[in-house]
Amino acid sequence: MKLIIFLILFVFSFIPVTASACSCGEHVEINWDSDIIVTAITTSEPWTFSFTEKEYVFDVTESLLNYAQPTLHLMTRRDTAACGYHYEKGVEYLIITHKNNNEFISGRCSSWPLESESAQYVLSKLNAKP
Repeated sequence: MKLIIFLILFVFSFIPVTASACSCGEHVEINWDSDIIVTAITTSEPWTFSFTEKEYVFDVTESLLNYAQPTLHLMTRRDTAACGYHYEKGVEYLIITHKNNNEFISGRCSSWPLESESAQYVLSKLNAKP
């Protein structure tokens, strides 16, 4: 009996499954309670901060909410399945983030390349906010 259960589990382990622990869904959600909203260009490759996090450095091109520094240090999860985000060096992003323990944290659903449809949608909503 144990052999049969093992064989069944073994066979099912080879069936491809597309899954993501983190999904933004069809529509972009705007967190109006964010600590900062900026556009910024990635200036560094990620620096591994810990087993679970990595850090990126950005040059801020425009502060849209509550940020007056020329650079931004941003932490994200190392793994995209854990809602982390991979930033490409030299690309400009729209970043909506919050501060946690004196660190700015980003995830998969809070940053978009500035030229993307999602970023343009968020910018249009920000401009329309009274």
